[in-house]
Amino acid sequence: MLMDRDTLGTDRIRRIEFQNVLQRVHPKMELDIIYSLFKDHQDSDDKCNYRQFLNMYLEYKNKRKVVDTILETMYYKYSSSDVSLFELFDESDRNKDGNLDEKEFQDCLRKFGVTLSNEQLDALLFFVDLNGNKLINYKELRTFFDGYLKSQNKSMDDLARSSYTRNPQGYWGRDIIFKAQEYFN
Repeated sequence: MLMDRDTLGTDRIRRIEFQNVLQRVHPKMELDIIYSLFKDHQDSDDKCNYRQFLNMYLEYKNKRKVVDTILETMYYKYSSSDVSLFELFDESDRNKDGNLDEKEFQDCLRKFGVTLSNEQLDALLFFVDLNGNKLINYKELRTFFDGYLKSQNKSMDDLARSSYTRNPQGYWGRDIIFKAQEYFN
């Protein structure tokens, strides 16, 4: 559809054409998202290079396929474990700074039984590292995993098996709350 709008064969279209095509394909997509996508591929003539956009979109889809496969493996390994996501994160955070660098993140994934190539790791980091700082904090990991679970009509409650949730008397342990709280700052 984008190519149909390129009457001059320059691989470039105006914003309104870009907007019309995206709204036709994704009617519920908000205008600010469309404008943001356009702006990311806008040239000096105020047109969008739609080939660049399509290439980026295909790259995204390919990364997403890799990540979905990884998430499925993580889910099955995690669901058969007595260890919580927080415990896996905490064990992998060797320097206890509340973040996992690339090596620590790979160690965390290995605990899920997932070994990745550099390309697969880059694809996963693309989706997990929400703020782009090359570090994964617990909130990012949890948000990412929750998103996957939601897409599968599941929740973390379905998988909860951790001593971090309740002590034998049924109350939250204060030391656990403080320990977990540091990861959300």
